[in-house]
Amino acid sequence: LVIEKALKILVMQKTKEYPPKIHSLPRLAELAGEVFTEEEKELLEDASEFNLETRYPEDRREFAKRCTKKFVDLYYTNIQAVYRMLCQRMKQKK
Repeated sequence: LVIEKALKILVMQKTKEYPPKIHSLPRLAELAGEVFTEEEKELLEDASEFNLETRYPEDRREFAKRCTKKFVDLYYTNIQAVYRMLCQRMKQKK
């Protein structure tokens, strides 16, 4: 969710309008005009899937089964890095 909110701020900075009510991180990145590496794009796609899976109760159990310590540590570190990068971009665009 933190990446979604950061991307929506970047969309607002670029367009001077409220961002659309969507949850697709790749689409929000596109609307914000942000450029990402292929690895970062994959992370955005994965994180979008996580957001949807945790929003809807029927998907939570299946998602929880995948959340091993290794899985969580990997994604946490990578999502944190992308978030920091987006925060830097927000500061640059002020």
